[in-house]
Amino acid sequence: MEQCIVEQGSRIGIVDLGSNSFRVLLGTYDGSQWQNEPKQLWTTQLGKRHSNGLLTEEAMERGVQALKEIEEVLTHYGATIRIGLATSAIRESGNGKDFLEKAKQACPMEYRVLSG
Repeated sequence: MEQCIVEQGSRIGIVDLGSNSFRVLLGTYDGSQWQNEPKQLWTTQLGKRHSNGLLTEEAMERGVQALKEIEEVLTHYGATIRIGLATSAIRESGNGKDFLEKAKQACPMEYRVLSG
């Protein structure tokens, strides 16, 4: 896992790619502590799957659309450090890696899949 050095004035955007919603936390480091903005939420229902366990095309489209909007938010905020945290919906689905490839196109950042 890559480490990053956070300096005064650094702006970070953390995206929680959850099963039902994507949440964004934005923060600015003032040299001693973080100043966080109110969290933002996009309802995606990414965890809706086919009976075979694959993410549905509709769910992936909702997720990609949300990430396009999130990309705009991160850019407007000036987030230079961007991290996406993928949870069980992506980790446990057979096409989760396919979704992450689409996600990287819609909203470039470092994506990490959290272990269960």
